[in-house]
Amino acid sequence: MKVKDVIFWVIVLFSLLVFLFPLLNVISIAFKRDIDIVSMPPRIIFRPVLDHFRIAFATGGYHFDRYFINSILISTLSTLLTLGITILPAYSVSRYNVGGKSFLNFIISLRFFPPILFTIPFYILFSRMNLTDTILGIAITHTLMNVPIVFPIMVSFIDEVPKSIEEAAFIDGCSTWSLLGRILLPLISPGLVSIAFINFIFSWNEYLMALILSSGKATPITVGAGLFIRSFGVKYGELAAVTTVALIPPLAIAVILRRHIIRGLTMGIVIKG
Repeated sequence: MKVKDVIFWVIVLFSLLVFLFPLLNVISIAFKRDIDIVSMPPRIIFRPVLDHFRIAFATGGYHFDRYFINSILISTLSTLLTLGITILPAYSVSRYNVGGKSFLNFIISLRFFPPILFTIPFYILFSRMNLTDTILGIAITHTLMNVPIVFPIMVSFIDEVPKSIEEAAFIDGCSTWSLLGRILLPLISPGLVSIAFINFIFSWNEYLMALILSSGKATPITVGAGLFIRSFGVKYGELAAVTTVALIPPLAIAVILRRHIIRGLTMGIVIKG
């Protein structure tokens, strides 16, 4: 092996260690006893225990099993809503240039606004619609926040489908709806998987809107984890245990759908300017 190859892999391994250290540290804390968590210097070798998981998920007063299910329902519903909302407008922008060149840039610019600007209007609106502390209400807010991210990516995936395929389908008598369902969607299915994964991750990690709009029944795990941060101290073990469990769904989806995600992401992102 050449010297430059050795240097390259040393840099790669060091970079991985730097980026993965916070994650590995959280996971290790979840399995440490309280005395091992606060010990100085930190203990690398320790006897793992499941006490923090038992307290978080099996002790009365905590409902993290429900919070976990809420997060899955909110993220899944938000992903379905986002895909359903963006497919037809993205096709219109890609094929018919609806809205002109500035429309896509306008959609992207909506994501630049701080989410905290929308908290009070959303709370007032959703309170009057009886959507506060509901799975649907939080999923709708996540959808509205993620559409500006997902929409240009969806347009770029449709842009990469040659128009000649659609023209041939129209010549054969295919309708617009048949074209979308039988030809276009299967061709961009890897891109749809990537978009769904991106939306799921953003929705799963979202905190502010869920904090404002939930009060118990629809609380996701990101907000519920804050129960371990109290005025008299932080329960680091339980907080790390909940965080470790919260990592499972995104990682599982990434592993199961990794081929489709990689293929979709490598289709390229081309934003019209």
